[in-house]
Amino acid sequence: MGIVIHLAEFKRTKSLASTLPLAAVSDGEQAIADALHAAVDQPGVLAAARPLLDRCRDRYGFVVMWDGLPQDPEALGRALFQLFRGLAVLDAEMEAPRTYPTYGVYFGRRHLAWFEDGYSGTTALAVPNGTDAAELAAFVRPRIAVARSRSHQ
Repeated sequence: MGIVIHLAEFKRTKSLASTLPLAAVSDGEQAIADALHAAVDQPGVLAAARPLLDRCRDRYGFVVMWDGLPQDPEALGRALFQLFRGLAVLDAEMEAPRTYPTYGVYFGRRHLAWFEDGYSGTTALAVPNGTDAAELAAFVRPRIAVARSRSHQ
């Protein structure tokens, strides 16, 4: 008989495919974008986004926290992809090896802001759903510049 795909899942997958900036992705990101397109639930999106999440943590020092993650697969995929793209814009400015603190990323907040999350100062980043990569990069850039200058003293 074949595999039955429910209409709601088909619509969700199709709409996610239209929201990710595929023309701007590299070959490595293309496989992740394809996996995000195929994911139909939150665990599927998180599994597909694992390489993005790992790079955000290991290369850039931004750890996505569970609290506030969008439940909707389309919104979650878009949010994670925009976070990655925003941080990738700052790649050259972030220098390797990273000598500044690790930041926690909390989605679903009202305003793009730094706040105290109980770990070590104001090292938590509040990200409203719908924040695009350019806006995120512009907001994070001054914090990275200050952290880098302190590490060079």
